[in-house]
Amino acid sequence: REVNEMADNWLSKFGFWKSPYSTKPLSAEEGDKLLVGREKEVRILTQRLTASSRIPILVGDNGVGKTSIANVVAFRLSKEYKTGDQRYFVLDLNRIRNTHLSDPEVFERYLYYEIIFLLLHQKEFLKQRGISDQEFNEVYYLTHKMVSNEDQVAIGVIGVEGGQPNPFKESYLFKMIREWLSKCFCKPYSGGIICVIDNLENNGTSRQVQNILETLRDTVFAIPGLLWILCGTPISVNSSLASKRLEGYLECQEIYAIDECIVPELIARRIEYFSKENADPPVNQKLFEFIYSVVNSQLRVALSLCEEFADYLFTYPKHQSKDNRALEFKAWLKEKATELPDREYEIPSISWRLFEAITDLGTDVFSIQYAILGFENEEQLYNAAFPLITKRLIEEVKMEPGYVLRVTQEGWLVNYKRSNK
Repeated sequence: REVNEMADNWLSKFGFWKSPYSTKPLSAEEGDKLLVGREKEVRILTQRLTASSRIPILVGDNGVGKTSIANVVAFRLSKEYKTGDQRYFVLDLNRIRNTHLSDPEVFERYLYYEIIFLLLHQKEFLKQRGISDQEFNEVYYLTHKMVSNEDQVAIGVIGVEGGQPNPFKESYLFKMIREWLSKCFCKPYSGGIICVIDNLENNGTSRQVQNILETLRDTVFAIPGLLWILCGTPISVNSSLASKRLEGYLECQEIYAIDECIVPELIARRIEYFSKENADPPVNQKLFEFIYSVVNSQLRVALSLCEEFADYLFTYPKHQSKDNRALEFKAWLKEKATELPDREYEIPSISWRLFEAITDLGTDVFSIQYAILGFENEEQLYNAAFPLITKRLIEEVKMEPGYVLRVTQEGWLVNYKRSNK
């Protein structure tokens, strides 16, 4: 937690060893201490992960906290010992999922190697679950041969370059690992290896995500001993949840924005955890509650603006006074909004009326909802939305069929200025 006192940044200036306004998902250990207002979601996910045969899929808007919830549940389960040698392990898929999820065969192959590397570091656990030394040594030796230059295996996961793998040896190795998993996690409540697939929306349209999950259903989702958690936005998973092939495989858990009454505690806990002695938070609890309401309860957007403001205070020392921090913050927000396009001649009046309607609703708008917005068809709606899209006040998200309109961070700032809050 040490920060170089000579570091030329706002963290050292205001007394923090790490940003309390970071927009990145909380790591497992951080989340265990800092997750606020999510006790119900954590409890439900834990129950579904450990007692249901279906795969839980966390569904919520970007930045709402799905990944943090999944990380905390995985972390807590990995630390639990309830009966006998029950144990849960966490498998880190960060290195392979984003690159290879669109190619299920490659994803499955790399997944097996990640499982192997994980289990080979758990020799005592494997022994408790009935894996003999002879079995362990055979897998260890075969794995070493498979990833060595001698067999010229191209295993990108561990950085070995070369030719093609030996499919016969590899098939035998994977068969042995499935047998290990079946033996280790065959009994009820015997634990498992927790795998999280995050940001499903990054893998294409809703239909493309559906195709990926349908393929994984009969491959990696069928590997014994693996406990999966999926995370995605509503738009990215709507086809999957309606898929006949995935019926009975997925269990939806909706994650909503944190209630405004919990926000002060959320930011207070972050400030305390990441601060050094006598820290001076650029945005305190009250100010954070204010910006959270301005951006319509979008936590990631609120945190991002707080980091920008902290950097602004550091860059312009004359604005660092604690006494005028709230006024300075609100003036800074208006200044940021002024730099954005909000003049009537730049955007037609019909587009402004659409913008006001969307911000008043405070939620995503589907193109099929054109009637409630006062348009005769989807084409008219898009024509009105196009100037707002080009000025980045709203964004268009493709889906099948149609599209979704969503207010951007810049859009919420312009809305703040125009509404004279």
